[in-house]
Amino acid sequence: MSLIKARLLGRRGARVPAQARPHRASRDRLLVILATCHERFAGKRGRVQFVQLTEKLDPSPFRAESLNCCKTFMNIRALAFVAILFALIGGWFLFTFQSRSKTLKSDDSIVVAPEPDASTKPSSGPQMLDMKLPTLIFHAAKPIFESDQFEDEDEDEGEGTFRYPKVRQIPPKPPSEPPYATDDEAVEGAKNWIIQHFGPLPPNVNYVAKSVQHSSSGQDKPQFDWDRGHTIRLQLTYKDIPMDEASILYITGKTQFDGYVTFGTFEEKSGSAKPIITKEAAVDSAALFLEFKGVGARDIEEFKKSAKWRLEYHLRRSSYRPGSKVKLTYIPAWVIEEPETMVVNAYNASVQMEH
Repeated sequence: MSLIKARLLGRRGARVPAQARPHRASRDRLLVILATCHERFAGKRGRVQFVQLTEKLDPSPFRAESLNCCKTFMNIRALAFVAILFALIGGWFLFTFQSRSKTLKSDDSIVVAPEPDASTKPSSGPQMLDMKLPTLIFHAAKPIFESDQFEDEDEDEGEGTFRYPKVRQIPPKPPSEPPYATDDEAVEGAKNWIIQHFGPLPPNVNYVAKSVQHSSSGQDKPQFDWDRGHTIRLQLTYKDIPMDEASILYITGKTQFDGYVTFGTFEEKSGSAKPIITKEAAVDSAALFLEFKGVGARDIEEFKKSAKWRLEYHLRRSSYRPGSKVKLTYIPAWVIEEPETMVVNAYNASVQMEH
């Protein structure tokens, strides 16, 4: 009834309270909200316009509501910004993923790379032998007889190679007795000389003749009156596997010795024993290495047929530090020496060339 009366009075020009005019209250509420938002986002100018806009209104009933609306608007705007940012990042990742799953053909068209079938998938790895071999650590030993006549060639590096004698007579005196009658006698005489000067051979260690020449000057035959004898290269072995170490002795006659000797013990590194690859797997790895280096297919096939591989304990070059006391480490490897020295790690089939 009061509302009807207010409307009737309004038609007669009477002033109707704002609380009795809902449309006016809604308009005031909207004005205050808009003015408050403008004030919040337009700085000093917005505050002036807010005063001018609401000078005939009483904004207090709507001020708190207006501020809440502003905060809500700001939160919505922040959430919208975050959503847009995530959408952009997600689109970029999707585009990148799709681009990487495609490959260009020769006609520049884009096709999805096919999934390899079972026949084209790589094998699980190189073929392995049933045997396991450990990594070895070398401990050099010093001479025990005529030690003052030996000179350590690698005193700071721990390689255990000694030269005998320190002072050489050049040329040596002609021998007073004939050389050994056979190669076997000469090899046995060389091994006995090493044992005499360094002591008994350590467990699992032996010397095997790598080459025998019939002069004491490194020639196949004597060239002078003083080089009648033998030149013998003895390769160290550990459990019958050759080492990447050798001694060389020049024997004039039977009693004059000159040369270089490597002597020491080998320690098996604890927990290092692992299966090794087959010789065929080593050949395949070497062929891939040569192909990567640009060697032709015909030369690679000839290499695979003619190369003479041997299994040996090879010095791990990463453990070799000139001028340091680092112990030398040896790992099993497949090795060839012609036309160049190529070493294939018997643990993982990695290949390296040595010059």
